[in-house]
Amino acid sequence: MARISTYSIDPVLNNLDKLHGSDELDVTRNFRLGGTGGGTGGGGTSNTFITNNTFTTKNNSITNYITECDPRALAFLFNNNGLHASGTDYKGGTINISTNLGNFPFANVTTLKFSKFPYATHLNNPSPNTAQNILAEHLNLKVIIYYIENPNIYGIFKVTSFVQDSSNTNFYDMGLTHISSNGNLCCTPLADLYIIEPWAQDGDLHYTHVQNTASSTWTVNHNLGKRPAIQAFTGNIPSGQQFEADVEHVNNNQCKIYLSADNSGYVYCN
Repeated sequence: MARISTYSIDPVLNNLDKLHGSDELDVTRNFRLGGTGGGTGGGGTSNTFITNNTFTTKNNSITNYITECDPRALAFLFNNNGLHASGTDYKGGTINISTNLGNFPFANVTTLKFSKFPYATHLNNPSPNTAQNILAEHLNLKVIIYYIENPNIYGIFKVTSFVQDSSNTNFYDMGLTHISSNGNLCCTPLADLYIIEPWAQDGDLHYTHVQNTASSTWTVNHNLGKRPAIQAFTGNIPSGQQFEADVEHVNNNQCKIYLSADNSGYVYCN
């Protein structure tokens, strides 16, 4: 058999194309990307490979054609409420928006509902891997959501919240502030596949907290998504007197400054 590199590349996938590999019994076979094959008639999958929304069913047996560049990048099918009987009838592997529109402008997106099972792991039933922890890491960061077949169809957002859906705990509502975009989220006639991953962040993030009320404990909600370096001052900006602060990092978005006596001042978080 000739080297694979000597064969020409098929630039367009369709449901008649074949893959060569081993089945679950380690028998070498040809597999069609789509069609009604199966049994001993040359192989094939029972559903149709999804390409450019041309066909009417998706192939749940092909799971490894998604290549992700960032370890926090995840793939989801975009659905709207019109694809299900009701807005609460969400499916694994999807993001959902509360509208029946088949094309929804990225510029109008404020909230997306994310399955805790990304598309690829959703297919690995009965025990798919979850991703809610890594999705939560996007809080306070910029992300890009783009169509897997055309990265020029995209939206860039700041993630402002990430909260579990109390009525369906397999889903989380991600609050988003639109930054820039091109095109629409699309789910007609089928759900399109989108990637979400962190986008280039601004320069070094920083925050200034002003403590107007004199207190021996200053609570600083910096929302920087990290444990920043702290410089604390008594007095007014910019002529305050710096002091050695006793700092408690409550989490990546909040810290507390402890003083020996009530005082006012300000804090630089960097």
